[in-house]
Amino acid sequence: MKVRAIIKPLEDIAHIIAQGQENTARANLTFIEKSLFAKKLSNSGMTKDTIRSALTVDDTLLSRMLAVVENVPDPVLDAVGSAKGVGRDRWEELKKLVLIPSKAAIAIEFVSGEEFRHSTPENRFDVLLNHLKKGKKPKQQASKAAERAWALADNTVSVSTKDTGKAFTMALKSKDASSFGTYVSEQLERLYREFRQTENDQTGD
Repeated sequence: MKVRAIIKPLEDIAHIIAQGQENTARANLTFIEKSLFAKKLSNSGMTKDTIRSALTVDDTLLSRMLAVVENVPDPVLDAVGSAKGVGRDRWEELKKLVLIPSKAAIAIEFVSGEEFRHSTPENRFDVLLNHLKKGKKPKQQASKAAERAWALADNTVSVSTKDTGKAFTMALKSKDASSFGTYVSEQLERLYREFRQTENDQTGD
């Protein structure tokens, strides 16, 4: 069937912009598909202005799109695929995780394993993200403070100490604890000088 058509030459940039806008509108591309297309255009030498026009996005969104595809390993991107329904925020969450080299290695290994391959295309992104988030190391428990006690034979004076490594506390118990504690505190400057002298003698400083 014969039809009327207007044919005119287009510059390369104009052709890319027109093609990109048409594909975006027609195919309803996902975030990661648009991001990969943006990377392809960038690698071919297109300016950011051209890429923004082709994808109809602003500069902030384009920067985030490129950051995702430049930091998430290619094997992971290939394995996850189009990721329908997965938007920018969750891709950025994944990107932050794989910025840690050990996490990136775990992600690459996981997408080649049985659990990932047996998941449906719709669930693959979530399966991967949950696997990486599960791998967080538990917080180390604080070391228990070292406690000691000392007392005179007749128990007229007892002392308990606690050493956490960052702080050292001392408690006195006796009938004259207040006056004895005051006496000890008044000797602290002399005791500290003697302590420093002992340390210097031992180190030879």
